[in-house]
Amino acid sequence: MELTNNPSFKDLTSDQQAVAVQNASQQFEQSLSASSSTSPVASSSPTSDAFYNILQGMMNAWQSESGGWFDVGWAAVIFIALRSVGIIFIWFAEFISLIFYELLLAIGFIKVGEESHTREVLGY
Repeated sequence: MELTNNPSFKDLTSDQQAVAVQNASQQFEQSLSASSSTSPVASSSPTSDAFYNILQGMMNAWQSESGGWFDVGWAAVIFIALRSVGIIFIWFAEFISLIFYELLLAIGFIKVGEESHTREVLGY
């Protein structure tokens, strides 16, 4: 994509363009494998493998640099993720409970009424 916007690339013949694309892809693979601290990714592998390797390399680098704070950070991330899922689950459970309650009210299984009571109020 970067080469297609380059005016000098458009002036090349189709054979020269193919060679330029091949060279650019090889340079990209080399820079990607250099930035990834894990095993290199084969050119026939899907892109997700390359991103996974980069992410794994970043996590390993952060873990080696920060020591114990890395574990604290992961605990916070897991807490926030579980809390987010939990909030959605609780909203769903509350909605189902409300529907069940309203259904019981509608069929007359539960009756809601008020009773008047005489109360004593203490005054000072």
